[in-house]
Amino acid sequence: MARLVDSSGNPVREDLIRFDGYTAVIQINLPGLPKRSRPTGERISLRQLQNPPSKNAIKAFIEGLRYSEAGQFEKAATALEKAVQLSPAFADAYTNLGAQYLRLRRYEQAIEEAQRAMDAGSPNIHDLCNRGLAEWALGRPADAIRSAEQALRLDSRAIAANYIVGSLMSLNPETLPIAIRHLEIAAEKSPSAARNLVQARQLLAGR
Repeated sequence: MARLVDSSGNPVREDLIRFDGYTAVIQINLPGLPKRSRPTGERISLRQLQNPPSKNAIKAFIEGLRYSEAGQFEKAATALEKAVQLSPAFADAYTNLGAQYLRLRRYEQAIEEAQRAMDAGSPNIHDLCNRGLAEWALGRPADAIRSAEQALRLDSRAIAANYIVGSLMSLNPETLPIAIRHLEIAAEKSPSAARNLVQARQLLAGR
């Protein structure tokens, strides 16, 4: 049984889920909410379903999100650390904790939390891109490209993944044409990618 609850733990909807294997893709449509135009490629692991977060973990998670929205990233990280201590299979809490560490420039910890999120859940665009950004910041471009390319296998138009691959490949004259293709996708929504795209095109024209 998949049970969706609100922030107070009150049930919103329940659906019976039948498993075939160890993972399942679950989609619950709520009345009045728009459907997503296409799947995200993310999965809910059996471990997550067997170990739902406790009410206190959810409370700490929501507190962390509120601190993050207010720009208080240290406090957000502290709250999310509490959430994963209370519920070690809380993949979303690991994802958001990794994002806070990324903002705090604690890059090795960001990589660790992104991996824990994927171990608790499954490989997904958010954690792969967060890992890639942290690897980039640590001066490991080859690792960053590999992480982003793994995200692109889940969604070829993922903005952050295209930004990472395009920006790093633009540093190598031999991969400029490939870089430009990735940056063209990312530039649709990312001003940083748009700036890098202009520079990549100038470099290509000047060769």
